[in-house]
Amino acid sequence: MRLERLRHVSGQLLRARDLRDQLAYEERLRALHERIPHPPATDTPHVASGGTPGDGTPWRPWRRAGERTAIGVEVAIDTGAHGFTDVPCYFAWQSAAGRSRVPVLLPYVEDVSATAFVFRLALRGLSDTCPDALVAIALAERWSVRWIAVSRPVDLLEGE
Repeated sequence: MRLERLRHVSGQLLRARDLRDQLAYEERLRALHERIPHPPATDTPHVASGGTPGDGTPWRPWRRAGERTAIGVEVAIDTGAHGFTDVPCYFAWQSAAGRSRVPVLLPYVEDVSATAFVFRLALRGLSDTCPDALVAIALAERWSVRWIAVSRPVDLLEGE
């Protein structure tokens, strides 16, 4: 009987080859694992959260540069007390005391830094409304902002 035929027929020879393949695979995996730098436990992401008061959020009209009409409202959020050293990823959303009668077109975060960001709400169909009236709507409906900030992850493969 030829050797090639034995490899296909004999389970023993086939299992020995599979075992060698498995060991080689585990060795390659171990070598790859050792190559990747692992950050120390102190490099875990820093997470913070907060919110503005519903009855005292300092909303202001949001205008495009050089325009008199407002397209929505905005509020500056101070995150300096939370100890971020680099700009984190901010996630923010509008919160209201009840159901809002004003359709919000686009809420988003802008002008980010390690200590602050600006939360803006573009309001649908109210671009002709007086800017002070937009702020009055936000205050009357007790709009507030809830937010979460997460420090950016370290790029483990940076420099390779």
